[in-house]
Amino acid sequence: MSTKQILEQALKLKPEERFTLVEGLIKSLDEPDKKLDEIWAEEAEKRLKAYREGRIELYENLVNMEIIEQFEDKERKGKASFISAEDILN
Repeated sequence: MSTKQILEQALKLKPEERFTLVEGLIKSLDEPDKKLDEIWAEEAEKRLKAYREGRIELYENLVNMEIIEQFEDKERKGKASFISAEDILN
């Protein structure tokens, strides 16, 4: 059965059945992906090693810290939900 056919069948369901279907699909997307977690862990290790070896410019770290501090400040003020990078920098 194709995706289009599945969608057509799903649209014939009662609203509460569609809700259950959508909820199940969303939950399936929220499950941890071990491979992705491994990739990010490797990347974090590489970045930490580069930092410790002095291969990361201080400027990059200061900019990142400034962004984090601005985000935390907006979060404390209750303005951090769905905040964009542009919002943080302004």
